Amino acid sequence: MLLRPPAGQAQSHLFGSLDDPLEVPAAAWWARTSHAEALSGLSLVGAQWRSAARLRARLVSRRAAAEIDGSFRAGIYGRYAPETDEPYDALRALSYARVQTEGAYLRAGTPTRTRMGSGLLVDFYHGGAAWDERSVGLEAALSGRLLGIRAMASDARLDALVSGRAELYLGRVTLGAGLTADRRLSLDAENAPTAREADLRVIAARSGGFTLEPFVSAAEFLRYGRGMMVGADLGTRNFIDLARFHVRLALQYAEDRFIPGYFGSFYEVHNPLAVIASGEGIGETEGVALADAAAATYLLSELRLMFFERFELWYAFRRHYGAAQRSTFHLRVFLRSERLLFAYGEDRGGLRSVFSLLDDVGLQSVMSFRVDYRLTGPLWMRVDARYGYTPLFESEGVTRYSVQRRFEPYVGLRATF
Repeated sequence: MLLRPPAGQAQSHLFGSLDDPLEVPAAAWWARTSHAEALSGLSLVGAQWRSAARLRARLVSRRAAAEIDGSFRAGIYGRYAPETDEPYDALRALSYARVQTEGAYLRAGTPTRTRMGSGLLVDFYHGGAAWDERSVGLEAALSGRLLGIRAMASDARLDALVSGRAELYLGRVTLGAGLTADRRLSLDAENAPTAREADLRVIAARSGGFTLEPFVSAAEFLRYGRGMMVGADLGTRNFIDLARFHVRLALQYAEDRFIPGYFGSFYEVHNPLAVIASGEGIGETEGVALADAAAATYLLSELRLMFFERFELWYAFRRHYGAAQRSTFHLRVFLRSERLLFAYGEDRGGLRSVFSLLDDVGLQSVMSFRVDYRLTGPLWMRVDARYGYTPLFESEGVTRYSVQRRFEPYVGLRATF
């Protein structure tokens, strides 16, 4: 079973990829879920088709799991250089490696859903927004009866985004405090987005395994603005060993120069060292810089339903009230059966309201789509698609990114052991 926190830590499962159904170790020692596969197919990256070969291995035990995924692409113009142009590319073949016990969790791999505490600062952080530059980060958690520690690093070399928090458990009350910084910028740099936060959570009621927890969280960027969040969580970590459920409703207020969830899905391509090119002109960019953000109010609604190892639906929408289009949306859908695995992730920004989701996909979007389907016997089909970013050029220390689309169908053999 997953990391079992004390009763007062109902939100522990929302930390990072701790219970990501795509990764969790086997539920039983006898389950045969380890496999290796060799695939070949086509790869469309940007506007160019290439042939592709891929080797994957997923190794699973009762407490640990790891996946290695190496690929090679080549076409009429030669090999696809971004996957073999630096030594770090070898590390990127590690999708994830994780170990977890009753009181500890450690993961190395590309972060895709990292949240720290209530998510007022670090929320749905995604280290693979620019897939060819994805980082192999770290997540760690330790839980005791009185104290809990959470930590993340966007890069295992500890030279980029780092965040840590401590939690004190006092019966029905949880006190938390944390610090987040980007080590690519000096802590005393004028534009460094260093932030600290503190929060209070209370178990107000329990019934039938469900828990109601009101909470309040406050955060401050040291050279920018402050924000706060007041809300409540209702949910259960384990409903009759079948499912996990969580719903959240919260109100967020931000002063000038504060953006809730700033260290989020687009941080790697939208920060003091990176911008998203809008395509409307050489100097035009997408999104609002932290220094230019105006005071605003947000309403956050969130729903997560997971049937262990089989199904996940996670929806979160932060509605911005103001003239700017700064609402954000997150979705994770997962389904696994004997012969099918389906996984979809979507993060969108620059929205006005929930109806904006019906519009065309904008420039502030990160999406991933994966289907594994057993055709017959050991013959499998896999389809991967991504919508993210690729670097254009660097000027005066700032990298400009543009949208990149990827589509890759494969067929190959899988051996299960």
